[in-house]
Amino acid sequence: MNPVYCTPIDLIAYANQARLLSQIASADYGQVPTAEEVLEYFQTGVATPDKAVSLQQVKDRVEQVISNSASEINGLLALCGDITLPAATLTTINMDLAMARLFESLADDSQIKRQADRWVAWFDKIATGKIPTNKPDAPVQAPSLGAETASTDLVFSEDTLNGY
Repeated sequence: MNPVYCTPIDLIAYANQARLLSQIASADYGQVPTAEEVLEYFQTGVATPDKAVSLQQVKDRVEQVISNSASEINGLLALCGDITLPAATLTTINMDLAMARLFESLADDSQIKRQADRWVAWFDKIATGKIPTNKPDAPVQAPSLGAETASTDLVFSEDTLNGY
């Protein structure tokens, strides 16, 4: 089983998201729990009978997006080679990606979506060597200042270009 880097409680505590999760419950499942009810249910599993089903559905959805986001992180880490990131960084990334998955119909200029996109781009830069890592065997790459070739052999010379 793939590790996850945050819990539903972490996600709620992150920027006080309980209110947003109550909005998901009301929009998707019909009952309108308060932010306090969401927090209480996520911490203890206790809910009033009229809201227990919608709160359980929200909790299930939150757990699923956390798991899916962690799987995405694990896939991105696999592309980055043997790097180690601090646990707090992985938790933050997991929460940001999970929030974007929870609100999947976000506009492209949404802050939540932009932050998730920045994390994916960050992993891409690590994987492609554009961001140096602290690995002892990590190659040091100079920034590209123009065209580069993959060969040391001379392809074009004054003689081969004569007449062009």
